[in-house]
Amino acid sequence: MLFLQWCYIGLFSLLLPIIYALPVSRQQDYSSVPDNYFVVDIHSFSSIYSTHLSFDHLDGTLSSLSKAISLHFQKLIQVTAQPFDLNDTFTVDVELLKGQLQGAVGSFIEDSMPTIWNTRAAVIDKANLSIYIEQVIMQYCYLDQNIINNTCIENNAHEIVSTVDHYIQQHLLNIITLIVMQDLPPLFETTQSHVNSILAHFGHYLNRKASTINTGIVMHHSFENIDDLTVHLQSAIKLYHSSLEKLTLDKYTLLARVN
Repeated sequence: MLFLQWCYIGLFSLLLPIIYALPVSRQQDYSSVPDNYFVVDIHSFSSIYSTHLSFDHLDGTLSSLSKAISLHFQKLIQVTAQPFDLNDTFTVDVELLKGQLQGAVGSFIEDSMPTIWNTRAAVIDKANLSIYIEQVIMQYCYLDQNIINNTCIENNAHEIVSTVDHYIQQHLLNIITLIVMQDLPPLFETTQSHVNSILAHFGHYLNRKASTINTGIVMHHSFENIDDLTVHLQSAIKLYHSSLEKLTLDKYTLLARVN
């Protein structure tokens, strides 16, 4: 009997280290983590955010700017002509000619503006906006291997949006000023040259059919009042529509969520 007791004690002493070495199942406490907490890839977020700014806002700004400049150029077309003493029943409808020229000029200007815009607005294109957005976020949120938590963006959404909007607005002011002062004068000269060439050809055709011509047909007006035009264009596009609300940022943090 005593021998068996010693055997049990020896066996227990052998098993004791194994028992202590066995893993203990522990349930991690997630009660301190909010239900809506998740992590976000900053590169994905900045890419999605900048895409929204480029396509939903700045594309509209370019469209408004192009139309405003187009209308301004069309108003500069002043076609004048005196009655022609023609040998036949050919008549000149100057207003119809003016309308056709204005339509052609409008299309020419709107087709030319994207190239001008892309040159001047590179500082706020999608790639540069994405870089700037990341710089702004890092001013408010801790970054760990390109990962940030969504609550930081949500808590600082107003500051992030306001900073980015101000950045875009200031650059738009400079872009419009550069376009008006440096790009529109040569564009006007090109437009005026094209229009006058058409009118000269039209006048030459009439000259062959008329017995006497009192005067020609010409586009007249000069590109001036640059300061007034700058203010007008800034007002026409209403600078930049800030419609980025906190919920909008929440939506983009969800899209940039790291699973």
